Amino acid sequence: YIWMLVGRRVVHVISRWTSLGPPPAAPPTPGSFSHRYDTFMSKYPRMLALHRRVVNGSRWCVMDVKQLWALRRVDLHKESEIDKLTIPQLETLIQARVEIPKVTAIIVMLPLPLTLYVIGMAVIFFPRVVLTRHFWTREQREEFFLSDIKRSVESAKSLAFSTLPPTFEELTQAQKSELSKLYGGILPWTSTKLRERYLLTRNIDGRLDVVSLTRDQLLFHLFIRRVVYHEDDDDDSLRRRLHRVIEEARTCSSSPVEYLTASLRSQ
Repeated sequence: YIWMLVGRRVVHVISRWTSLGPPPAAPPTPGSFSHRYDTFMSKYPRMLALHRRVVNGSRWCVMDVKQLWALRRVDLHKESEIDKLTIPQLETLIQARVEIPKVTAIIVMLPLPLTLYVIGMAVIFFPRVVLTRHFWTREQREEFFLSDIKRSVESAKSLAFSTLPPTFEELTQAQKSELSKLYGGILPWTSTKLRERYLLTRNIDGRLDVVSLTRDQLLFHLFIRRVVYHEDDDDDSLRRRLHRVIEEARTCSSSPVEYLTASLRSQ
């Protein structure tokens, strides 16, 4: 937990690296309903595993939404305000905002009866289509991240061979559309939103200690930068890929457009 200054207000925000995966759950208190439920479900290991996955995914999802809400007044056009944010907050602003349509639907449904069962069915049959990374297993995150990266890079590959203007305002509508698809946008992003993505990513790149990242974090940061990796890459290989694209982007710091397309040229 940290305190931060937003404008003239001091705001209390939850700060946890969303790239680490689901937040650890405290064990249920002996004698509580949760404890009795877990004891009963232990007779059915697969059902218990599914239940925990849904509950932990919901907690992780709610945590990201709370952090987004706490940061809603931060002016993302001002580098001075972005500099005050922690890397965990920057992670959430970059990725959770892209996921907000699905996340909003999940949050709205959570208080409703039988929602956990509905999510449980989605976990089994449609984890990638209906749900977000919050409900995926570690293996699914690695697989789905890579699949999304390849699809996004393929949809925007022409940008790697085009002469692009330095600013987002000078991009054609087709170029904006391709750049938006690269980073998960269903509809073309505005120049303002593209610039926010650039400023947030550049700020993380300037502070990220790549050496200290876990495998989950390496995969997350490769994903948000759309860097292709191989399924059999070990942690050192992933680390080198991430370091290379960050260094490539830093050489383009004077051109926001080149910065966001650096991953296409480093593949």
